[in-house]
Amino acid sequence: MLAGLHLAACNPARHSPYMDLKGDLSMTGLPKKMEHQPPMARPAISTEAVHAGFRAVFRIFEQWHLSGEEGMILLGRPARSTYYGWRQGKIGTVPNDTVDRISLLLGIYKNIQLLMTDTNLADRWVREPNRAFGGQSALQRMLAGQMMDLAAVRSYLDAARGVW
Repeated sequence: MLAGLHLAACNPARHSPYMDLKGDLSMTGLPKKMEHQPPMARPAISTEAVHAGFRAVFRIFEQWHLSGEEGMILLGRPARSTYYGWRQGKIGTVPNDTVDRISLLLGIYKNIQLLMTDTNLADRWVREPNRAFGGQSALQRMLAGQMMDLAAVRSYLDAARGVW
């Protein structure tokens, strides 16, 4: 017990923004009504948006001079036939993981283009060593293949732009 501080006299529920209608606080600090809510469903993404995302990502891969193998890694290692089908516009059903990867790649590309006025330099940046990635290039970091690797590059670029 801290000297002079009597916690028993405090009533945190009296002034808390986390009270439910009866004034009860849950153990998590959330109103009890929110504590057991199922996660919100992901909003549906239109087929047109997914197709446009793939077209844009494959153009980015060309600008970055990526091999087919590198492109497959960045898109989550789909089967070779699936990857080349996507390249030809045969999209079908796309896993959420792949949609998330497309979103991250588009954000990475956009950030690079906004940060650098020279488009050639911007496209080369992904291959340049970077202290932020332990001396690896952003591409090497992304090619580690995990979603968090793409997210790390995206976060770095967001911070460089001052988004946060």
